[in-house]
Amino acid sequence: MDWAGSIALIFNFFVVGAIIFGVIWFQYMKRKKHYDTLLKALEMSKNPDQIKELFATQKVPKQKNGKGLVKSGIVTIGIGAGLAFMSPFLPAEAMGGLLASGVLIAVLGLSLVLAYVLTRKKEKAE
Repeated sequence: MDWAGSIALIFNFFVVGAIIFGVIWFQYMKRKKHYDTLLKALEMSKNPDQIKELFATQKVPKQKNGKGLVKSGIVTIGIGAGLAFMSPFLPAEAMGGLLASGVLIAVLGLSLVLAYVLTRKKEKAE
């Protein structure tokens, strides 16, 4: 391996490591901020009920409407179609495999859209 390839490989590992370190660091800082606020509330001699109110967050339940299935299905169909349409521009040896892969991915996307169609709730007309 030449020196440029070695540098590129080291740089890639460095970037992945920096991303992982950044995620861990920001989660740590978020937790530290929470604990510092809790400590300050305890120092101000708040009672437990007031502290619970201070840190209470209401979780609003999201209604699942299945739109995620349609979105991911459309994206997957697009990827499969892109691979299938790209296959004629490649050498003849690669055309069959790429075309088969594109069709497989497109069928996966169609199955996601079909899952949405079959599982969506029929809304009554009012």
